[in-house]
Amino acid sequence: CQERARDEAVEEASEKSSLVDLFKVVVKNPQLRIIVICMFLYYLANGVITGGIGLNYYYLSVGYGGSQGGFVVTLISVFYVAAMIGSQALYPVLAKKMPKKKILIIGTIICLVGALGFFLTCFPMFGDTPLSLSANTYVPTEGMDFGWALGGMMWCNYLFPFLFFFGAGTIYMVILVMFQDSIDYNEYRFGDRRESLISAWRPLTVKLGSALLRGIQFLVFLTAGVMSTVTAISTAEQNLSSKSITAEQFDQQIKAAMDTVAPENLRIIGLWIVIILVACFVTVFVIIMLNYKISEEKHLKIVEEIEKRHAEGESEPVEVTAENDIVLNS
Repeated sequence: CQERARDEAVEEASEKSSLVDLFKVVVKNPQLRIIVICMFLYYLANGVITGGIGLNYYYLSVGYGGSQGGFVVTLISVFYVAAMIGSQALYPVLAKKMPKKKILIIGTIICLVGALGFFLTCFPMFGDTPLSLSANTYVPTEGMDFGWALGGMMWCNYLFPFLFFFGAGTIYMVILVMFQDSIDYNEYRFGDRRESLISAWRPLTVKLGSALLRGIQFLVFLTAGVMSTVTAISTAEQNLSSKSITAEQFDQQIKAAMDTVAPENLRIIGLWIVIILVACFVTVFVIIMLNYKISEEKHLKIVEEIEKRHAEGESEPVEVTAENDIVLNS
C-alpha cells in the first residue's frame, strides 16, 4: 500500500512518547476515553463464551473430552469465525446506508437476542437438562462418530452463539471506526496525532480484559459450586501429563469429579454468563449513545480541517479550545 506523506512534527512527538503519555492521551481526549472503555468491555464480554467459562460449562454439561463437550466448543468456534467474518463483510454495506450509531443499535439488538436465546435453551433453566440437549437421545462417545452433536435441538448451541457473535462483531466494527475517528479528533483538537501511541490501547485492553476475565472465571466457578470439580479435573490432567497416574485412573478421577455436578450448578453459571454479557453490551450501548459526539458529518469537518492544515504547511501544532471545538459545540 502507498505510504502516507510523513509529518515531521507528528513523528517528532511520537518519538518522544512514553508510557505516561499512553494514559495522558486518554485523560485529555474524552472521545478516545469513551471508546477505550467500550473496547475493554467488548473484549471482556467476548471472552466469556470463547474463554474458560464457556469451555468448562460444556465440559460439565455435555461431558468431558474433546469428542464431547470439547467438540461442541469447537463447533461454536467455527460459528464464531463465520459470524465475525460475516459481520465485518456486511459492515461496509451498512455504513453506506446508515450512521454508526444506527448500526450500533442493530448490532446490540442482535447481540442481546443471541444472548437471551443462548441463556434459555443452552442452560437447564426449565428442568434438569438444557432444552438444547433434552431432545437428543444420541449418546456421545470417545470415538469418531460426532453425529450426536448435530442431533435433536443441538443447533441451539450454534445458532444463538452465532447471532451473539454476529451482533458483537458488528458492535466491534463500530467501535473500531470510532476508535480511528478519535485519533483524527486528537490531531484536530490538540495538533498531535499520536496514532501509534493511541493504537497501543487496543492490545492493552485485550490484556486487561483477559486478566479480569480470569478473576471473573474464579468467581463464577466458586459461586456456582463447581470450583472443586474444575480443580479436580485440572489436577487429574496434570497428573496424567506427568504420568503419575494411568489412563484408567484418569478416567475414574474425571468421572468422580463430573458426578458432583448438579443442574443447579449449571444454572448459576448460565445466570452469570448472561448477566456479564448483557451488562457489558448494554453499558457499551449507553456510553456511546449518550457520550460519543463524533458523527459522520463532524468527522468529515475534522478531516477537512486537518487536510487544510497540512496543505498550509503549518509547522507548529494547532490546539483547538473547548469553545470552538466543532465536535463539542455543534
